[in-house]
Amino acid sequence: MITTVSQTVSVNVSVAPCCGSWVALTKEQEALLRQNGKTFYCSNGHPLSYSGVLTQIKAERDKAFTEVRDLRTQAQALRAANDDLLTEVNRQKKQVANIKRRAAAGVCPECHRTFSQVARHMQTKHAKGG
Repeated sequence: MITTVSQTVSVNVSVAPCCGSWVALTKEQEALLRQNGKTFYCSNGHPLSYSGVLTQIKAERDKAFTEVRDLRTQAQALRAANDDLLTEVNRQKKQVANIKRRAAAGVCPECHRTFSQVARHMQTKHAKGG
């Protein structure tokens, strides 16, 4: 007694780079081989694998993660430097405002005494030698 079985299977067909023969894998087989990187063979017996692609993808992923980590570190350092600069600018603004206020009140910036004519005092008492 002869029994005939008929089944339809969907496969992805690719060409083996070593010999040009066709390699047909189901989607599930191809996904599994891409994931685990194990060796499979073409019809001429040549070993094939997706490990090169998998290794390349993993290397690119690791490189991207490293770049992201480095960029985050740089951004954090730049934020800290920016905060330091803003603190310094605010400190200097306060210092300038304080000096202007004191000068308007007639206080000598050199000897911290009060005079009605600070400009004349500066010319006579604190003139720079030249």
